[in-house]
Amino acid sequence: FAFSWLLLSVILFIQQASKFTDIFFNVNIPVSLIWQLTIALVPNVIAFTCPMAALVGVIIGLTKMQADSELVAIKAAGIGHLSIFLPIIALGIVLSCFAFLVNLKGVPLAAGVVRQVALRTALYKLESPIEPGVFNTEVAGFTIYVKQGDIEKGSWKNIFVFNADENTGTTRLITSSSGRIDYSGDRSELVLKDAVSTTFSQP
Repeated sequence: FAFSWLLLSVILFIQQASKFTDIFFNVNIPVSLIWQLTIALVPNVIAFTCPMAALVGVIIGLTKMQADSELVAIKAAGIGHLSIFLPIIALGIVLSCFAFLVNLKGVPLAAGVVRQVALRTALYKLESPIEPGVFNTEVAGFTIYVKQGDIEKGSWKNIFVFNADENTGTTRLITSSSGRIDYSGDRSELVLKDAVSTTFSQP
């Protein structure tokens, strides 16, 4: 059971982590964010692999015992079916409660951490390194274009921001001569200088 759980967890973790290769292999992303993402992926993996490992472990264990005639020997010693399967039932109940708690508490919390890491990663990509002349869509719902940038100072020049809100049916265009991103804990703020904002309804 333990070996099956470990093997299945590693396989599924690699599959989940492959969706975030741009974060794991980005040298400009802080190591703390990578560790947060790694830990946040664990609850989703455990939620799937826990019942699968229990099933595989029980099947392999009982098949091995049956093939070696151990079940026959146990029954010959006067031990009934209930005594044989009681540990398996107890293990199933414990793992079911564990998986339920992981799905109820761990998975939603981990999903929030993943979204937060994705947003902060997008902001880090915008700030360092700055890629002048490239349309950036890392921030959900926004397209940002920077004509010039100073990587050392973390400042931008000649900024264009496009945002289309499908809920309200409006489109917002923002132009600015310069700007930067300020960080305060887990919050970030886009600071623009000499900005002009234009909002109009979509046809």
